[in-house]
Amino acid sequence: MEYSNCPKKITAKHTLSMPKMKTRKCISKRVKITGKKKVFRRKSRQNHFNARQDGDHKRAKRTDKIVKGKESKAIISDIRASL
Repeated sequence: MEYSNCPKKITAKHTLSMPKMKTRKCISKRVKITGKKKVFRRKSRQNHFNARQDGDHKRAKRTDKIVKGKESKAIISDIRASL
């Protein structure tokens, strides 16, 4: 068998490419990113031992906190594959 007579057509499907970026699921489940790339996270220490705290403290924990600065850029780069 000689293959020189039938040249192969190389399409975009067969070309070599870099592997896909994978999303870090542990971060994507804990964080919400808005359309303008703001990063929100839940406040910590909210799971238990809340009965002994006063109402102001409990209500303050219900709100999400905005992540700023280098942390938000690092989080966005880790989740970038899914955006």
